[in-house]
Amino acid sequence: MRNFSYLAVNEAGVISRGELRAADELQLEELLARRGLTLVRHLLLRSWVQREREIGPIARADMVEFARYVSVTCRAGLSIVESIDDYAARCTKPNLRAALQRVSTDVRNGMPMAEAFGRHKRAFDPIFVSMVRAGEASGALDDAMQRAGDQMEFQLSVRNQLRSSLTPPAILAVALIGLVVLLLTFLLPRLMEVMTGTGVELPLPTRMLLVVSDALIAYWPLLLGGLVAAFVGLKIGISRPAMALPISRAVLHIPGIGPLLRMCAEARFASTMRSLLAAGVDAVRALRMGAETTGSPWLRARFEAAALRVQAGESLASSLGAVEGLHPLLFRMLQLGEKAGNLEQTLDTAVAFYAAEIPRAIKRAMQLLEPAIVVGAGLTIAFIVLATLMPLFSLYDSMS
Repeated sequence: MRNFSYLAVNEAGVISRGELRAADELQLEELLARRGLTLVRHLLLRSWVQREREIGPIARADMVEFARYVSVTCRAGLSIVESIDDYAARCTKPNLRAALQRVSTDVRNGMPMAEAFGRHKRAFDPIFVSMVRAGEASGALDDAMQRAGDQMEFQLSVRNQLRSSLTPPAILAVALIGLVVLLLTFLLPRLMEVMTGTGVELPLPTRMLLVVSDALIAYWPLLLGGLVAAFVGLKIGISRPAMALPISRAVLHIPGIGPLLRMCAEARFASTMRSLLAAGVDAVRALRMGAETTGSPWLRARFEAAALRVQAGESLASSLGAVEGLHPLLFRMLQLGEKAGNLEQTLDTAVAFYAAEIPRAIKRAMQLLEPAIVVGAGLTIAFIVLATLMPLFSLYDSMS
């Protein structure tokens, strides 16, 4: 059996592209004819190239667009495979187009839809695959795609809001740090060269700054290398549970920023769990997969521990009650939803709350963060300027 890439047309003149496994060109034509397609052009693919090439990650925004397209076209009467083929034929993103072509080929060859998506682990995340599997089992793939699009769009919105809010303070902080370094390595040494020839005794703040300035000038490669090593070490440490848990917990307790990051993590958890429950996934699996989307190793460990307690027979409310700092509204919605048997609807209320509250929380955090950066940098620069001018005042006094 060999792999063929084909271009075919049906009786209505609609063009289809995809890949099929066949013994030769004649069998390829027969397989296409069974589907009501006439072969126009084909290309033999070498199997070792197919095995080696792994499809890389797909942008979340592209996945949202794909899920929306499939949901709308399926409700309009198009089959799921035809919808995937149609989108792949018009897709301009190489990774997504290649992944969809392979999914279409696998499904046409008899593979279940969820399994076809699940083969490409870097391209399609497990949550999307679980929604497809649940929709496939219930016979409502169009609804599953709609929910997947909604869930990914909400997560993308939360991430973009957080990123756009933190970018200006980060730029401001970098600019102010650059200014301080410039003052210490350029302005201060030149002024001190003039002062040392006058014989004036330098004040203690000025001598302290000169030590820092000399260290920056003489050992900047070591200092830069140390910063890079610390950054790399921190990233490696975060990848290990022993360090990731205390670090992520400490981050969630940073004044101003910590509560905002926690709220965004809880919003992603609630959105994912709601979408999975709506797709027909059981509560324990939805709880575990929701934990994976928090982005916080500490919160993920807490939610996974709660899932184990629920699996052991404990109630959802009491299991999540052990999660430190969980927002009261989210806890109450989970408690009420479990009691009334409408967990999906109460989580929908929680997601709506987070969608409205996160922008306000971002605004409050920025009202604290930006002034704190400006005040801290202002005090530092004022100290440098004052320590630089103090020898000039001493010289003026001696001349008087």
